Amino acid sequence: MSSSFRSILQQVTEEKLEELKIQRHLLNTHFQPILLEIAKTKTPTETLNILYTGVKESPVKDAFEPILIENLKHVLQNSRQDQSLSCQLISAWTARLQQEIHFALRKCEYSYLYGSLLTEWLEIEDKPQEGKSIVKETETSGSDKGESKTSLDKISEGKDNAIERIRKLMFTEPTAEEFEAEKFRKFLSNELFDFGENVEAEQILKEIIKETAEFFKIGDEVITNYNVQCCITGLTSDELMSPEKKSALKELRENSEALEEVASLLTNRLGRISLWEWPVSVSDRVAEVRRGLAGEYKAFLAEDILTALFLQYVGVRWAAYFKRQFLRIFQSKAWIKSDFRHCSIEQVRSQFYSRAFLSALPDSMESQENKLQDEYVRVEAHMPACEPEFFMQQQRQQPQYAPTSPLFVGQQTHTFGLKQPNYAPTAPVPIPQEPKEIDFKQAFLHVLSTEIRLNQTLRPENPLIVVQTEIDSLEPSLIHEAVLIALENLGMSQEWVSFFKKFLQPTIKFGANENAETVKRGVPSAHVISSLFGETMLFLLDFLINRKCSGMKLYRISDEIWYWTHKLEDATNAWSQLSTYGKMMGLKVNQNRSGSATVYSDVEIGKLGNNLPQTVVTTICGPSPLPKKRIHWGYLELHSNGIFKIDKEAITKFLTEMKELLSKSSCVLEWINIFNKYLDFFVRNFGQTAVVSGIQHLDQIIESLRIIYNGIFGSNDTSPVEILKERYPLLKEADIIDAWVYWPLERGGLGLVNPFVPIMAIRETYVDNNDEDYFQKLPLQDKMIWNDLKKQHEAHHGVIKQQPQVFGQGIQVFPVKFPTWEEYVEKRETELKHWRARYEQMLNRLEPKSPLISSVFWNLDIPVPEDPLEKNYIMWIYSYYETQLRLHFGSVKFINSKLLPMSMIASIQKSKVKH
Repeated sequence: MSSSFRSILQQVTEEKLEELKIQRHLLNTHFQPILLEIAKTKTPTETLNILYTGVKESPVKDAFEPILIENLKHVLQNSRQDQSLSCQLISAWTARLQQEIHFALRKCEYSYLYGSLLTEWLEIEDKPQEGKSIVKETETSGSDKGESKTSLDKISEGKDNAIERIRKLMFTEPTAEEFEAEKFRKFLSNELFDFGENVEAEQILKEIIKETAEFFKIGDEVITNYNVQCCITGLTSDELMSPEKKSALKELRENSEALEEVASLLTNRLGRISLWEWPVSVSDRVAEVRRGLAGEYKAFLAEDILTALFLQYVGVRWAAYFKRQFLRIFQSKAWIKSDFRHCSIEQVRSQFYSRAFLSALPDSMESQENKLQDEYVRVEAHMPACEPEFFMQQQRQQPQYAPTSPLFVGQQTHTFGLKQPNYAPTAPVPIPQEPKEIDFKQAFLHVLSTEIRLNQTLRPENPLIVVQTEIDSLEPSLIHEAVLIALENLGMSQEWVSFFKKFLQPTIKFGANENAETVKRGVPSAHVISSLFGETMLFLLDFLINRKCSGMKLYRISDEIWYWTHKLEDATNAWSQLSTYGKMMGLKVNQNRSGSATVYSDVEIGKLGNNLPQTVVTTICGPSPLPKKRIHWGYLELHSNGIFKIDKEAITKFLTEMKELLSKSSCVLEWINIFNKYLDFFVRNFGQTAVVSGIQHLDQIIESLRIIYNGIFGSNDTSPVEILKERYPLLKEADIIDAWVYWPLERGGLGLVNPFVPIMAIRETYVDNNDEDYFQKLPLQDKMIWNDLKKQHEAHHGVIKQQPQVFGQGIQVFPVKFPTWEEYVEKRETELKHWRARYEQMLNRLEPKSPLISSVFWNLDIPVPEDPLEKNYIMWIYSYYETQLRLHFGSVKFINSKLLPMSMIASIQKSKVKH
């Protein structure tokens, strides 16, 4: 944010907050003498007249309803002649006005307190953060403060260790053992892209190489104002730029003349791309290492805005191009896929995989906004209590399922030309539509859970093997030569390869007293070009696994990799291929975040439980060479019965850290910001609930939230509001009500979030839905459908015969084909639409139940949020606290919305936790 623009915003904020204080002073000065005077009056009418005059002449506009004042005027005028206006009525009006005055004074007190807390935040934000250093010694319960390290001390150490690890990786030349260029070239040409007799795949590769060589010709490119605006959208929605630079970019976006000049300058740079170098500021300034809430560290270069815009444009152009080309390979016969009908489970799988495929890359210049930046915890895997050899014994006893081949070629539908009976209500097969923005990590959890339930039904005796791993330090580990060879192999011109080589080798430093060094390995964080390089190397891995492991899909979430299969050979082969590829590329698997699980059906789990202790059955890992640790998604741990359980031990690390940050908070709004951000982080990492998750998942979340509250406050019964009152005397003296604390910040409250509210609302929906049968009813439905189809077939063609009939002169007439029961059920995943309908139902995220609320809610000064979940939460908060607000303030409107400093409120809500 430019200093002048920030100054304007700050001045507006300060004046609005000052107005809140002035209003409080005016009302108190005006009404306190009036309240003292009415105590001395003798008649009810005199008292009412004094109150009426005071209310009518209130120095604060809108403090009282005009209708109230107007109606009272007529009562007082007519009371002189109208005998029917009794003392009882006068007393009622007197009581009403006294109450309204008290409400008005109370509203002003809360408005003043609200303004004071906002001012406190503003003052702390403007101060140097000297006293907020995480290395500053904090209070401990023991007499010796050095006897133990706090979580914040450990964060400081963790940052130092992270910097040292990044420095060691990026400043060290890869050895010959880590990477052999010639070996990688042979792998690409002789193995990965050797398609043998697959003419279509060979042709597509030739076309891609030719098109890449012709793409992005330097002399033909003109960067427009619109291109710059698109790049600004990308940069302001990602983490590369500082808040100040993001504000400057937003100002630039609205200035057409400045946009014109920037676009012209960037076009000129593009025309001289062979002369491009990193600006001196990158080597002169210290690279900034930032920590996210999940504990991950990233290093960001100190580049200027113009450099960032230029690299953003180049990166998006190339990233969108290669994404299209890689999708061509994925959609072609080069990529091994199962044959399936459009109404099948396999199509849903294919659609989901296509949406997730290379999702880190933009589709076009227009689609740069990064809407999904939520952080997820990465729990270190630990050994389960199981015998490694146990799995192999079980596996030898279980039948292996061979891949099925397509049947009934030319058949139009799985009903084989007959009308399918409808034995149970099924969801209609949806028409493919433009995909909505999704959080892939959450959607992936539901897909995996659904696949587990499906396998337990289809192959109850054959377990599903699930594997999770992570590329260790992917960004700082990428070998430059490997990236450039891959790009050359795909047809990139030498001019662009030379540019990208310079991009990969900035001169940087991590300390003020260090000499800057040239980066020898790794890529700069938060650049689209860096994402392109990482995704290119991982795309090659995706393609390798697909070709070597019977068309297996790798599901990637950034550098996290998942796969599953019911085929033992494919599971172990995929791990071997992954390990071999990583070794060839100088990339390592993070053993601490790698695990496997063998997921059994309930029947098989029951058999295992009779022979083994319960602790062993909880998680049984896959066979060697698969990793022998447990699988985690966020805080969820996958058990061998297919249920994800919240790992309560893993919560402790962040809970301790949260408590220490709360204890160090300097003001009320900082305390609330820390509380809200951490609770949001916890709930997100417990996973969103879909139909497949069941009500047990919501019950686990509720139980875990109670554990968190107990860990923070020392008791399940302690309210956060009571803690705030104890910690901050200002709140205790005002004797604040709960409603005000939980009321949204943008509506004049403090905005403390109650995480139980949305979970309870969703739970009510699940109770009403009562759908936890998974796929258990479908086999019986299959039998009924098949029998009915068989009857229809026999009615049309007679009794089913397997052999041809021979007539005179040796003429053979073959019977009309009808599938056997075994043939029919083989198509459950590739053709049968009622299986697809149930699969999609399992993935649905049910909407939270909405409360019944009065029409006043829809007429509040502040607009209702557009996001359905946010709106639902506000509705529940309103339903909880409407009564308390009315009793305390006389209405649900207790602050003048025009005096709310919305820009400052937005800044508070977006502010990150300072570690």
